[in-house]
Amino acid sequence: MSEKTATIDIPLAHPISYGEKTISLLQLRRPKAGDFRGLKGMDKPFDMILDFAAALTDLTPAVIDRLDVEDMPKLIEVVSGFLGGFPATGKT
Repeated sequence: MSEKTATIDIPLAHPISYGEKTISLLQLRRPKAGDFRGLKGMDKPFDMILDFAAALTDLTPAVIDRLDVEDMPKLIEVVSGFLGGFPATGKT
């Protein structure tokens, strides 16, 4: 059985310069159940969302930390959508 890997693309209004690379598109893969293992920071939802985004993009947290504030809402929307009814999203 082949595994279909779906990604969600987030074009950045403000590309991230990191080293010699310029990142203008974040590609988040759909998380698997194991990605939720060890999620920390439910008391600090932004930290948890940014760390989860780093894991789903295969970028380091340092790269995600350089994301411009204008690009954050879309990233937060996508990652929060994966979290569903988890307390960090404010939904129950």
